[in-house]
Parts: sequence; C-alpha cells; structure tokens
Amino acid sequence: MTQVKRKRKNLTKKVRFEVFKRDSFQCQYCGKSAPDVVLNVDHIKPVSKGGDNEIMNLVTSCFDCNSGKSDREIDDQSILAKQKRQIDEINERREQLKMLHEYRDSVTDIDEEKILYITDMINAEIAEHSLNDVGIRNIKQWVKKFEYKHLLDAIEKGFKQYIKFDSEGVVIPSTVETFFKRIPGITRNLESGDAQPNKDAYYIRGIIRNRFSYINERMAVELIIATHECGVPYETIKDFAKEAKNWSHFRGSLEATIASSGGEE
Repeated sequence: MTQVKRKRKNLTKKVRFEVFKRDSFQCQYCGKSAPDVVLNVDHIKPVSKGGDNEIMNLVTSCFDCNSGKSDREIDDQSILAKQKRQIDEINERREQLKMLHEYRDSVTDIDEEKILYITDMINAEIAEHSLNDVGIRNIKQWVKKFEYKHLLDAIEKGFKQYIKFDSEGVVIPSTVETFFKRIPGITRNLESGDAQPNKDAYYIRGIIRNRFSYINERMAVELIIATHECGVPYETIKDFAKEAKNWSHFRGSLEATIASSGGEE
C-alpha cells in the first residue's frame, strides 16, 4: 500500500509571532537571537511523521540550525535559486524586525505595571505628599535602568533609612527628596552586592571593631554605605575611623553627615 505523504500547511503570521514571542526571539538550538540571525519556526515532530501546527509542536530555530536539521540538502548550484533565497531572507528579516518591535512594545506594558506598582507603593508610604510628575519620571528611569528585584529592595531600605515623620506623624517633605536622591545609589550597591560584599564598608568596620570595645556591626556597615552614598569617599570615612574617639563619636558623626546631606529639618 502506498503511503500518503502528509501535506504541510503554511503557518500564519500570527502563529509564527506567538512562537517567536514565547521563545523570546531566540533560536532554541544554538541560542542566537534576532535580528542577528534569521529565525524559522521548526516542527519538533516533523509533518512527514504526523506532526501538526499546534504551538506546542513548534519551536524557534535559526536558519542554519533548521537547515542542518533537515534531511534534504539545499541546492546551492543554481545562481537564480541562490538570489531568490537572498531576497527571501531580506524580506524575512524585515518581517521579523517588525515582529520584534511589536514584541518589545508588549514588554513595555510589563514595565508600566512595575511603574504603577512602585508609584502606589511610595504614595502609600508618603501619604499626604503624593508623587508629582518629577517623581513618576524618576520611577520610570529606575525601572528602565535597574533590576526590578534590587529596585524594590532599595525602596524598602530607603523607606526605613530616609523617610522621617514630624510629631504629628506627617512625613517631612525634605526627607522625601532625600529618599529619591538616594535610591539609585542604594540600588547600585545592592546590585554589586550580588557579586561580592562591599569590601570598603567591611574593611572600615574592621578598623573600628579593632579600635573600640563596642560597636553595632550591622549599623556600622549601613552607616558607612549610607555616608558614601551621600558623596563622601570611602578613603575619607576610613581616615575618620582611625581618628574617632569611640563608637558613639563615629556613629554620631556619620549620622550628622547623612542628615545634613539630605537637608533634613
């Protein structure tokens, strides 16, 4: 009995786009991404062996990987055929760049959700002093520039360290300004801390630990980093650590530097 060869159905642009988007426009065999390579949609189970066009049977593959995976060789002897493939590749690149732009636009929606979440988070903390356009613009820059996890941790840390309240429990406006100035520095320190601890801060802590009979080690590191974030070089803090009379003197001086830098009342 003669085997009936299954006819391949062309994939729609919508299906191809969904596969590319799911795979982040990256070849799942070699890891190369658009627009550096031309991408194809490959059947995991070939059509000739009963595979269908369901999205779970489709995977993103670059042209080279897809060609190498095929059982049949491409005829490179014909100049006309080669020219046609080059034209088709140019058109495919244009189409995929268009898809890539659409994909990146959709990712922006995720950023908008992050911006809204952080805006609500800060507004809940500062209560009466809701964010203005400048504040929201800063948040947009943060989301674009920093890793989301580190940014959230930095904001939580900034709340504890910089947001202050008056005797009636109302947020002091100047502390909100300080908070916004310090968030980038705190976030950068958290990001670098993933790779290695802040060696300068721990070195300075070691100096005062050896000199004084008592220190609060956790607070010491936090104060040293916060003072550095205010623009004071680590070398200056190190020199002061060698001269300070005791833990109270060292702590008080750093706290005063942080407060004066933020313009707290």
